[in-house]
Amino acid sequence: MATKIKPTTPTTPTASTTPARAARFTPALTGWDYPQVLIDRFAATLFPPVMATVDMPQFTRMLLGSYSLAFDGKERVIDALPTLSQFQCDELQKVWADEAKEFHCLTKTEWHIVSALGAKAWTEACLLATERGAGYTAAEEKQALTAMLQAKYNTPGKRVWLQKAVAENHPLNDSVYGAALLPNDAVLELPHDF
Repeated sequence: MATKIKPTTPTTPTASTTPARAARFTPALTGWDYPQVLIDRFAATLFPPVMATVDMPQFTRMLLGSYSLAFDGKERVIDALPTLSQFQCDELQKVWADEAKEFHCLTKTEWHIVSALGAKAWTEACLLATERGAGYTAAEEKQALTAMLQAKYNTPGKRVWLQKAVAENHPLNDSVYGAALLPNDAVLELPHDF
């Protein structure tokens, strides 16, 4: 007897949902952690490629969350986006996905670098969004950052990563990761050989 498969209707993500992430916890702040509202507002300012089909919110997350692209590199991608071919869009997304995997692998041994790059990417994402008229006010940014970090580091085991990031005494880490520290969180003193 043949089993009948019930067709399912695909769900369309809304502005309030966050896309599904890999099952593993990635301690570093990534584009996949960024608030959906920011991604939607930013993606709405972009001119999509004329000769390619691209999931603009996903492309935006990957672009804004890239650690290897500096602010000006991200601006160049945004400016070139309307003229990119399907191959170029696909390759950029592959590069960004590979980059995310590589930095995840470096987390345990190079946390001081990876955490600073995550803070830098978030700061640049907010600056780019503001530049394009899709940014937050200062109060909204602080509120969004705090909510994002508290959701990401929502267990004691995950909060250790947050505390380690602040313990690095890097100015960006202090301003970004410090937004989610609770009054009773101890800032860990890391050994110099950490």
